[in-house]
Parts: sequence; structure tokens; C-alpha cells
Amino acid sequence: GNNEYVQIILEKFRAFLSINSKYDAKKVLSLMNDSWLLEEQVMLLIKQGKTYEALESYVQKEKYKEAEEFCLKQSDLNNQKLFTILFEIYLNKYHDHWNSR
Repeated sequence: GNNEYVQIILEKFRAFLSINSKYDAKKVLSLMNDSWLLEEQVMLLIKQGKTYEALESYVQKEKYKEAEEFCLKQSDLNNQKLFTILFEIYLNKYHDHWNSR
């Protein structure tokens, strides 16, 4: 049905974002601002070198499982780096929460 079609389009879009470099990531990201395309926004932020901000967007929306799944989907070399950054974000969130009490 419709849901399968949307999934196919999303997979093609994600492949395009990860493989192609002939687009302006900042401009595409601005077009998707505040949309439901969180994983795609994260991919674009990482492409711009904003890895911390990218993973933090998952944590801010309390999408912890999705953040970890995103890190797992990346190449082995990159996912270790991403998990380290995600762990740092978790620690900062815990620290901020603890200090606000």
C-alpha cells in the first residue's frame, strides 16, 4: 500500500543523501527544517561536519533507540566515533538534569 511506497521513496532518498555529494547539504536541510524526516536531517548535519548537533537532535526528541540504531547502521569505522559522541551527549544530558535539581 501507501506505506510501502513511502518506505521505498525514503530508502532511495537516504541512498541519494549518503552516496551523492553534488547537492548543497545546508540548503536541503533548510528545506526539511522541523519536518518528520529526522534520520535524513541527521545525515545532512553529519555531512556538514555537525555530528554532535546531529546526534543531539535525536536525544532532544527522546529518540534514544533511533539514535543508537542510526549509529549501528553506519560503517564500522564511523559508528565507533558516533557512539562515542552519543555517549558524551547522554552524559551531558544526565549532568544537566542532575545539576538542575
